[in-house]
Amino acid sequence: SPSPSPSPSPSPSPSPSPSPSPSPSPSPSPSPSPSLSPSPSPSPSPSPSPSPSPSPFPLLDGSSSLPPGSNPVDVASVVLSGGSAEVDGLPAPPEAEPSVVVDVIA
Repeated sequence: SPSPSPSPSPSPSPSPSPSPSPSPSPSPSPSPSPSLSPSPSPSPSPSPSPSPSPSPFPLLDGSSSLPPGSNPVDVASVVLSGGSAEVDGLPAPPEAEPSVVVDVIA
């Protein structure tokens, strides 16, 4: 009897397709360098409290404030005319020439 036909050689099982090489996991993007916290803006140096402006017409005796009730124009006349400024705000001494005082003021 004819020998049974040899069983066909089993087709070699195709080698399993190699698993695609795993794409290398991208390195995690480095966290952006933390923005340097801006140094707190230095508090603006407190403006030095302006020294109280001396009264515009300081008396010749060194007092920085006009006597109460005195007329600043009178005191200015006394100072400009070269007379002594009276604490009570007396007008310019009689010997002062009014015209000279007016010219100086003008």
